[in-house]
Amino acid sequence: MLYWLIIAATWLVPVGGVQAAEKPKLDLAIVDQVMTLVPSAPSTWEPKTFLDIAYPWPESYIERFAQPYNSYTFARNSAAIVQRLRQGGDERLFARMAAYLDFVAKNYIIENEGCYYVTNEFEYGYLWSKFDYGFRGAFMNNVTAYGYLHLYDATKNADYLATAERLLRSTAFCETREVKLHSVDSNGYFWLNEYVFQMPEKDEPLFAHLGFEKGDDGWWRARVYNGHIHAMLAFLKHKSLTGSSEFDEVVEASIDTMRHYLPQQTYERRYFSYMVEMPSHADYGQHRAAHLARGLCDMTGDSSLCDTAAQMTEFYEATVAENDEKIRAEALAEARDYIAQWREANRGSYLLSR
Repeated sequence: MLYWLIIAATWLVPVGGVQAAEKPKLDLAIVDQVMTLVPSAPSTWEPKTFLDIAYPWPESYIERFAQPYNSYTFARNSAAIVQRLRQGGDERLFARMAAYLDFVAKNYIIENEGCYYVTNEFEYGYLWSKFDYGFRGAFMNNVTAYGYLHLYDATKNADYLATAERLLRSTAFCETREVKLHSVDSNGYFWLNEYVFQMPEKDEPLFAHLGFEKGDDGWWRARVYNGHIHAMLAFLKHKSLTGSSEFDEVVEASIDTMRHYLPQQTYERRYFSYMVEMPSHADYGQHRAAHLARGLCDMTGDSSLCDTAAQMTEFYEATVAENDEKIRAEALAEARDYIAQWREANRGSYLLSR
C-alpha cells in the first residue's frame, strides 16, 4: 500500500515565523462539555429495539441527500448509550444499538491507501458554489471518531477504539495522493480543515480570490474556526480515555493556531466570523463561537486564549446576543452583494456559476 503516516514529531514543527508556546497542561475532564457531547439522553427515551436510537437520523439528510448518516447525530446517539449504560441499562440491547450505529457509519467510511475518511455521498451547496460528490473533512472524521470513543467507553469493545484511532490518525497524519485533511497554511499554522472538497472548475477563481487555498492534492480547504476546534477536541477525548500521548503534537499545533487566529474571529466589532478565508462571512453559531473560546481557555489555562475568550464573551453579550439573527442576516446580504459585484467585474475573465 502506498501511504504515509507522517510521525508528528518530525513535521509538526514551527514553520516560518511561527513559534510554539509552552506546552499547555490540559484539563481533560471538561472535553465533553466543550464538545457539547456530554453523555445524555431524552428523559422520555425508552428504546424497545436496537433501532430505537435516541436521536433519529436527520430527515433533511434523508430527503435532500438520500443519506441517513450525519456525524454529529452518530456521536449524540453514542453519548446517549454511555448515559444509559451508566444508569444500569440493558447491556445486550445497547450493545446491539452500538453495533447498529457502527454499521451505519461504516457505510460512509472509505479506505484510500491505508487512510480512512468519512465521505458524504452527495453534492452540497456551499457559500456561492457547491461541493462535488464525495467531500470530506477533519470535522466529519473526528466527530465520527468522537462517537466511536463514546461507544468504546460504553461497551469496552476494542473494535470501536480501533475505528476511532484509524479515523484520528487519518486526520492527523495521512497524506495520500488523493487527499489530506490537515494542512499548514501560508502563514505557517497547522489546520484541521472542516471541509476538504472539490468544486466546479468555473468557481475556482472566486474561491481563490476569497483566500481559500488549494492543496497539491487538488482539493480545496475551508479553515473554519468551529470545525478546527471540534476536530481537535476529539484528540483530547482519545487522550482522556486512553492516556495516550500519540496526538499531543497535533493538539499543541492546533492550539497554537487558535492562539494566533482566534482574536481575528471578531470581525470589525460586528460579529464572529465563520472562517479565515472570508472573515466578513458571519458564523451561523455566534453563541457557539464564544462557548468554544471559553472552552479553550478552561481546558488550557493559556493566558492569551483566556484574554481572547473574555473579550469574545463580553462582546457577544453586549453586542450580538440580542441581535443575533438580524446581524447574521445583514452580514449575509452584504456578502451576497460583494460576490455579485466580483462576478460582474470578472465576467469577461471567467465563466462563473450563478
